[in-house]
Amino acid sequence: MVPTRGPSAHLVRLLDRLAVLERAVVVVVVDPSERAADAVRAHVASLHGPARFAVVDAAARAGWREDLTRASGRADAVSAALVASPESPWRIGALRNQLLLQAAGRVVLSVDDDVLPDFVASPRAHEGWRLSAQVDPTEWWPVAQRADAWREATSGDPAALHEGVIGRRASSLLDARSERLGSDPALEAEVAGDARVVVSTFGLAGDAGASRASIWLGASPDARARALERFPDVYAARAMLRVAPRATITSSPWFMAPCFAMDARGILPPFLPEQRNTDGLWGMTLRRITRSGLIAHLPLAIRHDPSDDRRFEIGDLARDAVAFRVTDLLALWIAVDPPRGATPQERLRAFGAALGALSVASPAVRVKRVEEIARIWLRAVHSRVVAARREGGPQPWQDALADAESAVQRALVAPPWPCGSEGGRSPDDTLAALLGRYALCLDAWPELWAAAQTLGG
Repeated sequence: MVPTRGPSAHLVRLLDRLAVLERAVVVVVVDPSERAADAVRAHVASLHGPARFAVVDAAARAGWREDLTRASGRADAVSAALVASPESPWRIGALRNQLLLQAAGRVVLSVDDDVLPDFVASPRAHEGWRLSAQVDPTEWWPVAQRADAWREATSGDPAALHEGVIGRRASSLLDARSERLGSDPALEAEVAGDARVVVSTFGLAGDAGASRASIWLGASPDARARALERFPDVYAARAMLRVAPRATITSSPWFMAPCFAMDARGILPPFLPEQRNTDGLWGMTLRRITRSGLIAHLPLAIRHDPSDDRRFEIGDLARDAVAFRVTDLLALWIAVDPPRGATPQERLRAFGAALGALSVASPAVRVKRVEEIARIWLRAVHSRVVAARREGGPQPWQDALADAESAVQRALVAPPWPCGSEGGRSPDDTLAALLGRYALCLDAWPELWAAAQTLGG
């Protein structure tokens, strides 16, 4: 499936490449314009190759939502999960929720419209599998120009690369000789049991897929040193090869969604319908909700080449170090206070109940909870800033880190609010509405999932 806002040079390029794939059925989901859908239909009709295409427009999606409403009896939840606000610039979560539900009971591949099926391995590539308890299973190789990251790329079939992994039991991929990174007895127990790969994903070659300059605070010392060798060019470019050096099964929830396969034969959680970094939040939710569902990182990066020129300025570091977002709030919440329950369905409802309670609490209670989580997040950022300062580097980088540390210290006194005003509502009312909507989505998701399976996609 290819979610897209409509025709662009990048989408045309991607569809041209997918057309030559054998056995491919490409479903292009266009949001929101009917005129855009007609333009996509015209282009795929001109393509020649073995792949088959289907274009799903806004009217078709609305019709399917009506069918889902009748099957589930939950009109409120269908709207909450699948219909993004027209004013929102970040609507991909709602679109991915519909893809998830239409995929219920199957294995599918999702491909964003700003990638191309060109693949690059790590400079330190190794054969075989590894089991990792590390937070980030990838290695970073920063570059000054996007094209430098995919210079050694070779074309491939993304579906075929996922096929041997997605849905497999972890124990069938790993053995006693597989490398272990970190110690995680709980992960070892999962692998010894019936845990399976429910998501497999590629790394990125090109744009780093990060909107905050504080990404550099999360880099390993080796990666940061490579970036600082050509400072500020590499820092500013936000371009890199980010890839696991060998196929990796991990307990880490770290996840990016430009091209991933998902095994939806068992229930998977919903995406937050709006906001940035909904894929990162989804990875955290997946691990806390399914518990026996694992993420596999394939040892290849896919070419990621958005149309806009995305760059960081040196002054962005201090600003972004305290840019606490709704997805940060929710990801940290579920990490420190995972929902209880014997089944994924019970855990989804428990998480929804906790968010729903906060959405209707008094503003004072909501502020206290948000500031509590924000301070945990800020203390972690502060630790990263301090560690980076110890490593040294060019003076402008050191100055930027000092500014970032000062910004974090101020924010610890008066934590930032994770969202602004929307639709004439105050920031607090905006957050309450977002929490209430996501809570409704989580609570009703098991019913929507069951109903979606009866519809057959």
